[in-house]
Amino acid sequence: MFGDNAKKEIKRMDKSHKAILITLCVVFMIYSLTLLLPFVWMFINSMKTFDEFINLTSPFEFPERFSFINYVEVFGEFKVFTMLGNSLILCFSIPTVTVLASSFIAYALIKFRFRINVVVYFIAISSMVIPISGTLASTYGLMSSLKLNDTFLGVIFMSSSGMGFNFLIMNSAFKNISGAYSEAAEIDGAGQWRIFFQIIYPQVMPIASTIWILGFIGVWSNYETPYFFLESHETISIGVKRISDMIDGRGGGGRYTGDYPKLFSAILITTLPMVLLYLGFQEKIMNFAIGGGIKG
Repeated sequence: MFGDNAKKEIKRMDKSHKAILITLCVVFMIYSLTLLLPFVWMFINSMKTFDEFINLTSPFEFPERFSFINYVEVFGEFKVFTMLGNSLILCFSIPTVTVLASSFIAYALIKFRFRINVVVYFIAISSMVIPISGTLASTYGLMSSLKLNDTFLGVIFMSSSGMGFNFLIMNSAFKNISGAYSEAAEIDGAGQWRIFFQIIYPQVMPIASTIWILGFIGVWSNYETPYFFLESHETISIGVKRISDMIDGRGGGGRYTGDYPKLFSAILITTLPMVLLYLGFQEKIMNFAIGGGIKG
């Protein structure tokens, strides 16, 4: 009798859970459509000519003929390839240096015990709580004094850090690795660098690669650092802002003033790489976010 009541209760719970799940799916589908709608609208309008855009009667009016001429002109007239190249240099180098630096520091604190071990750990995590918004002036002065202003090396040096959140993640990852691996390798005569790169690091590579991907996305979207420290090397974020100013008429747009289809084309060109990157590595990113960085 007790078993029959339990089965009925489970069925009733299953029905309620199913209704909740369906409701949540509908809500999130509607939400996702609201996020997708602006991109659809930009794509439709990027296919229009300037005359079609200024004479449209509806914001969702389709062009007479779908054409990628605006995309071709954006690449040809606004040096988008140069912007992409500058952005990719920073996007590949800064996350790489950051991940390696945080890995070296975290592994050293786990593997070796020395007198200032606790001090280094405290410094590594203190960067997360100390505000840095007021240090821009002093940072700019330091970069100028070191002759690193307006150089890729200077920006990489300034933006790469082995401290903070990345350090905590890598520190937790190394803690979960058994010391038996290192001991066995040392018995076989392996050095510390070989142990780190061939035995230990491959085990944390899923976490390190996820941190690298998130760093790539962050550098790609960064506007402030290139604006202040890379004046003659225009990145994609700076370039899109310049194109926007020209088309809005604030930056001496000339014949480009009001040509919003070109602006929409530029925005979509700069957004597409990040969308493809997320689609390719969404499982890693979601596992990292849900698992707190511990799951690979």
